[in-house]
Amino acid sequence: MITIGGLSGVVGDPDIFWVTGEFMKPKFVMEYKTPWVLSVTGSIIPEYKNNSAEVVKAIQQLYGYLTFNDLRHGALSTYNVTCFFRQTYPSNGKEPPKLFGAYIKILRLADVDGSHQHPRRVPAAALVATL
Repeated sequence: MITIGGLSGVVGDPDIFWVTGEFMKPKFVMEYKTPWVLSVTGSIIPEYKNNSAEVVKAIQQLYGYLTFNDLRHGALSTYNVTCFFRQTYPSNGKEPPKLFGAYIKILRLADVDGSHQHPRRVPAAALVATL
């Protein structure tokens, strides 16, 4: 497990993530919330169904870590209560669309390894792009 501090192979900044292998690919993420930030005393499901803003926000944050890192398993903890999550796919056997994930990955690659000097010199004005 790697705790707070980040790793180049992990998108976002989860509190804890478990990585394996030579390339340190994340397999599991965990997000902690203090009890005064996320006041859940039992099951998180009723709070989520009642649209509790802090519960929905915390779950969305964890979901983002799972989605952007291509993970299926994660956990959300208040130190008093820990909830485990697993992403499932539709019962028709098809996986959810991956287009948004592709955009995120290409932007991340561009950020990490985005500069390239073409063998021919191109005028500087031609290299300007706005996203």
